[in-house]
Amino acid sequence: MMLAITAPAGDWVKAASYQMPMPATAQGADGRPHLWAALYKPDISLLLAWGAPSGQDPDYPFTFPWPAAHVREHQFADIVWNGVPVARRGVWLVDNDRCHLPDAYPAYAGTAEDAAQGRCEQVGLAASESDIALARLLQGLAHPTGPRFGAYLRDSGIVAERG
Repeated sequence: MMLAITAPAGDWVKAASYQMPMPATAQGADGRPHLWAALYKPDISLLLAWGAPSGQDPDYPFTFPWPAAHVREHQFADIVWNGVPVARRGVWLVDNDRCHLPDAYPAYAGTAEDAAQGRCEQVGLAASESDIALARLLQGLAHPTGPRFGAYLRDSGIVAERG
């Protein structure tokens, strides 16, 4: 599945979600369906659906440096295999709907011993490589000629977690 998420947006066929068969469990917290879906061309058993609101409060853990620096909403992205949802991730739609960014969490500097004693300091935000790849793919599908994902990711301060 990671191979498909890291594939270029051109390997996917995008359509409005109502044009694709969607399992009932692939919907937002308030019951609204996903807005968009895409099939993976090399294996059409794989479907990616996104745009259903998660209902999470849009208080992102930092401020953005862009002129239209507001977060519109937190959305779900569901990965569906042969009609069965197999993974759900969260993404943020930011900057007047110009970019999808991955869920991020505080990154701390220090050792495990420092953490146990409460002596770590937050140094930024981190996200998993797969969540970053998913957000990059959604950006390519939603805005194929639009803003550059790398610039948004860099400006947001989110870095890939070190494994």
